[in-house]
Amino acid sequence: MNLETVVQKLCDEGGVEADILRLLAAQNGVSWGSELSIDLTEMNDLLGTTSPASVKDVETALKKLASEGLVSLEKRKKAAGVSGEPVSDVLVTVCDLHGLRLALTRDESYRRYSYERYSRIKDALEKKGQG
Repeated sequence: MNLETVVQKLCDEGGVEADILRLLAAQNGVSWGSELSIDLTEMNDLLGTTSPASVKDVETALKKLASEGLVSLEKRKKAAGVSGEPVSDVLVTVCDLHGLRLALTRDESYRRYSYERYSRIKDALEKKGQG
């Protein structure tokens, strides 16, 4: 199956995999695995939906997305907390960001999330410029 077909199927099914793809597309195709659960909660809050995803749900979904060739998963170290000590995490990268964004152009949830996210960033920057 081509990318558009796979993405459309996942979006039609709903679930964590589709939400992760929407989130990654809006975040320029990259995220730390440990941050996805929080980011998904924020995305659902912004959209006014509820789709609780546990850390285990996210891990399972990432493995499925990686097996389908949609994302790559790379174990890496990242600085964390005040100590700055490196911790192990998984860097999640979309394999074809342009193709993913094209595949999501008809997805209402992705369009709403991208718009709301952009609007909040724009408003915050305008507010900062006035202060």
